[in-house]
Amino acid sequence: MFPSQAWSDEEKKRQIETLNDTRMTQPCLGIANLAIHSLLREAGIEPHMMAGHSYSELVALCCAGVMTPAQLIELSRQRADAILDAAGCEPGGMAAVSASV
Repeated sequence: MFPSQAWSDEEKKRQIETLNDTRMTQPCLGIANLAIHSLLREAGIEPHMMAGHSYSELVALCCAGVMTPAQLIELSRQRADAILDAAGCEPGGMAAVSASV
């Protein structure tokens, strides 16, 4: 998830573009969340329930044992493809809305 040291501006730009591509971002988020879940379990913290918002719903299902990590990564890829099919060719495009309380 964290790229190795970039020795040029071009390499750094390529690394950022790669990680910002939703086809890469989503599996990386899933892997990071699974790692956190694993770390907490190793520390003796066992959740009574799992929940997530948006993409994290898939991670919560995986942590709850509904699917394997390999299935999560495959679903992550399929989800990214579906987003790109709907949103167009901008691989990092997402919507964000700012508003006051």
